[in-house]
Amino acid sequence: MENAGQILKGLIENLPAARDMIEGNRLLEMWNEVADRNDLSWPVKFSSGILFVASEDPSFAQELRMKRMQFVEEFNRRARKNIVKDVKITVCGRSKRPQGEKDG
Repeated sequence: MENAGQILKGLIENLPAARDMIEGNRLLEMWNEVADRNDLSWPVKFSSGILFVASEDPSFAQELRMKRMQFVEEFNRRARKNIVKDVKITVCGRSKRPQGEKDG
């Protein structure tokens, strides 16, 4: 007999929107590992195959932009499927950093 957790997991895995949302959250959590620098950038959201990332430093944002296809490949490798199509980097001040994030 399946427990409630197994049943819920089965339901979620069969709902594409829920599955995509869960995978998107996993990608956001992986940003620090993949980018290897969490003091100057942070993930914002994942939507329609695009990972949105913010950086408080314009030159660092440019460095990230040059590596964006490497990030796409690494995220897809870790996810074991082609879920990320692109990574969009924006420059955003410290005041926009999510609560609890490292201040640099």
